[in-house]
Amino acid sequence: MKKILLLAILFPLLLLSGCGLLSLILGETKEPVVKSEPVNNVVINRPILFENDKDVNTEIYVMNIDGTSQRNVTNNPAEDYDPCWSPNANKIVFTSDRDHANGEIYVMNPDGTNVIRLTTNIVTDGYANWSVKSNKIVYSYDLDGVGDLYTINSDGSNNTRITNDANAEITPCWSPDGTKIVFVSDRDGVLQIYTMNADGSNQVNISNTVANETFPKWSPDGSQIAFSSDRDGGPPIIYIMNSDGSSQTRLSPNIIAWEDQPTWSLDSKYIAFFSFRTGSFDIFKMNRDGSNQINLTNDAANFQNYPAW
Repeated sequence: MKKILLLAILFPLLLLSGCGLLSLILGETKEPVVKSEPVNNVVINRPILFENDKDVNTEIYVMNIDGTSQRNVTNNPAEDYDPCWSPNANKIVFTSDRDHANGEIYVMNPDGTNVIRLTTNIVTDGYANWSVKSNKIVYSYDLDGVGDLYTINSDGSNNTRITNDANAEITPCWSPDGTKIVFVSDRDGVLQIYTMNADGSNQVNISNTVANETFPKWSPDGSQIAFSSDRDGGPPIIYIMNSDGSSQTRLSPNIIAWEDQPTWSLDSKYIAFFSFRTGSFDIFKMNRDGSNQINLTNDAANFQNYPAW
């Protein structure tokens, strides 16, 4: 069965606002390769990670940036999801229920070897995101039934709670300089996008709408945040805004189709996302301004979603 991406605190809220779910595809024998050297400890031209349910359970796949050479990385009967690269692309952090009925945070090599469990929490962890500037990983932990944000070192040490209230805080993403975190909270009655300092202080609503705004991702150049929104009255679609919340601009075309979970190329020129515009869940890529939208997976039989560049 396809693993539903959203945590229990997020999925019901999206259902109430008329939203739906997501995606993946088949691979070739040639393995994706990282073609460029690290710059400031960040690999620029790294492949795209994504989720795929073609193997019945949800697995983490990798593909080249043009959609070729799709390959199963996890190859495990459990549900594996929420992938994210380390800055130098020598590790992948992800969520899995392989050792626990609820998801825990793991890291592995890019080829799926050397899997190490980082968390041993009693309920679901998810949405792990690796800081470009340190060995810190931020993730959401559903300890109180609503979701709070924690940071943990990439070796599993120093697990620290950075939000603590009665509302849901989920889908965190580090700023490129490692000083801030953007995340989603339902404290305003709808899902809104907030930023805060890396220690959890100075939490500020930057989306300020009456719609549900979800899955924010900071551009690697630090200037903008891509996100999804249901403000147009239908399912979520892709928007972009400046990092202070100004100049909120729609990137999705004028269609009624679920489009969600944007992720940036490391040069900040492109955005990958999943879309249901073809009647199946596929991974698309577009230019930063929304032009030249291309279907990378083209797999009507399976679900492709949660891309991570």
